[in-house]
Amino acid sequence: MKDTPDHIVKKQLEIWLAKPVAERFELAFSAIDEVNHQTELRIRQQDPLLSDSEVRIEFICQNYSELNPQ
Repeated sequence: MKDTPDHIVKKQLEIWLAKPVAERFELAFSAIDEVNHQTELRIRQQDPLLSDSEVRIEFICQNYSELNPQ
């Protein structure tokens, strides 16, 4: 889905690239951490009885299964 006009995408990229590299890394890793956290919350909501280890296994299966098709 592409619902953002090209001139806005260009401006977003301009703003992003104006940030220092360290800040861009920090923001990117923070976003990744948030997505991972939301995924774990969803897994726990779907099956509250899973142990921490089982949640981690399910997280890996959901996010990396295409790397090891069965």
